[in-house]
Amino acid sequence: MSVSLLQIPQLRELEEKYARILGPGVLMERAGKAAAEFISDLYPAPARVTVVCGPGNNGGDGYRTAIELLNKEYDVNVVQVAGKAPKSEEAKAALAEWEKLGRTVYTDPYDTPKADIVVDAIFGIGLERPLKDEFLDAAMWFNERRALHVSLDIPSGLNSETGTWVGDRAGCKADATISFLSGKVGLFTGLGPDACGRVKMDNLGISIPLTKISLLEVKDFKHVCAPRLKNTSKADYGRLGIIGGGKGTVGAALIAARSGLYMGAGRVYVELLEEDMKLDPFCPELMFPRQNQY
Repeated sequence: MSVSLLQIPQLRELEEKYARILGPGVLMERAGKAAAEFISDLYPAPARVTVVCGPGNNGGDGYRTAIELLNKEYDVNVVQVAGKAPKSEEAKAALAEWEKLGRTVYTDPYDTPKADIVVDAIFGIGLERPLKDEFLDAAMWFNERRALHVSLDIPSGLNSETGTWVGDRAGCKADATISFLSGKVGLFTGLGPDACGRVKMDNLGISIPLTKISLLEVKDFKHVCAPRLKNTSKADYGRLGIIGGGKGTVGAALIAARSGLYMGAGRVYVELLEEDMKLDPFCPELMFPRQNQY
């Protein structure tokens, strides 16, 4: 079935709901475990990892990920960008747990040892202003590394709803992204696919509500590929209308119409706005209603 894509208000509501149900910090712990498992599937230990953390909950996810990777026998370093302290209690607790392990916390990623894997946990879905100053430097450092690039939830700087860079300023570009709770529209539209690389979605063990926006999967089209009965005709498989085709630009309309036939529509009608075609010689099954009224 299709995968729900939640928008920011829905995600915030879901986070608040399950924070009350599960208790503070539980979702962040689950995010860290899911991210560490995702990374270990991509690049098994031993390996050197640098996790770059911002001041929000995305940074908290980063600290939790670092802890889990350390438990998996990775050599892990953490960067607290510009020394900005975490804002939420959950993120503060995650950082405190990391510090109890006696590990160094860097404030500048350029001071860290060479890494095989770099993890972007700078900003998540709540970013409203373009990256700048030390945070922009951290994103540039991330992009420059000759390493596996992984983003947590969404590449920092990417608008989660539009798939564009916030303020038209490019941010982190990942080889792989793990999206928590649900997918986000911006991961799959606009610049999102190039910024995210491979995308994995992890619901962190909670039930995700159905939404009006969803990502279709191959299994959603099983009915299209199902064998058809012998005693049927095109009238049994519906009608599809395609409208388009300005002067000299009929290509998109014809491609859409041919695709409709290929996908199983019984009758496909093509209404060209400014051209006078009577037949598509490559697909004579198409019908042009100006000449063949139905």
